[in-house]
Amino acid sequence: MAVSGGGKCFKWPRYDRTLHDPVLDALEVGERGALIVEGNYLLLDEPGWRDLRILGDLSIFVECPDPVARERIIARYLRGGRSVEAAQRHYLRSDLPNLEWVGRSRLPADIVLRVESGRSLRRVEGP
Repeated sequence: MAVSGGGKCFKWPRYDRTLHDPVLDALEVGERGALIVEGNYLLLDEPGWRDLRILGDLSIFVECPDPVARERIIARYLRGGRSVEAAQRHYLRSDLPNLEWVGRSRLPADIVLRVESGRSLRRVEGP
């Protein structure tokens, strides 16, 4: 813990898409304000992960249909320098099984949004 501007600051990891790994102590977070944490497993109903739910004040889950997720994730891999074939293989081997696992094994969220055509989101009533 560091002190900055009279307040306490904490170091948090940040995921680096170039390294494909988290970088420890990459972000400095103050003790006041809002902190938004994003990740597929944060609402996962599995040991270790489910305990994170109580640390947050509000949870939002974004449902994304497979065709949209596939297109966006593969495009991100292509921007990162992977070939089309490598990007598609990685999506099928890693991303798709993870998305399916989280979809069937997550805790209820306070707010559920669904990705629709383009970049629009629609609030889904109930978890």
